[in-house]
Amino acid sequence: KAFQATLEEVGDADVLLHVVDASDTDPDRQIESVHEVLREIGANDIDELLVFNKTDIADKVAVDRLLALYPGSVAVSAITGEGFDELLEAALDALRAGTIEVNLLVPYANGDVVARLHDAAEVLSMDHGQDGTTLTALIPAADIGLYKEYEKS
Repeated sequence: KAFQATLEEVGDADVLLHVVDASDTDPDRQIESVHEVLREIGANDIDELLVFNKTDIADKVAVDRLLALYPGSVAVSAITGEGFDELLEAALDALRAGTIEVNLLVPYANGDVVARLHDAAEVLSMDHGQDGTTLTALIPAADIGLYKEYEKS
């Protein structure tokens, strides 16, 4: 019950980092159990990054099998730190997957739009010019309509 209550919090997530004990005797069962609960709570459409942990004590052949069976997954060891660079890169890629790069010119009178971009997007560059704030940002594709009027041609 506590497990399901924890998973119910994922409904608003952009990406689910699903950490699986790679040293477990049946990690596939762990994965399926989480997937079953995600289906039950209607959160099975959230992008997922599978992270196989405890690779320092897991059987290497078993870890290689898991990585082959679940493309895009990563293997890490919290003890040795192995794999964390790959995890960070994979997490950033997953977060950026549904984004679009835009170039915007936001008039100074619309400073709330710039603030919203800082909260809801990844601002890659920003410059304050005579006509307003020029930004290059990665925004969620679903939000493109919110910024259409500010797009630079």
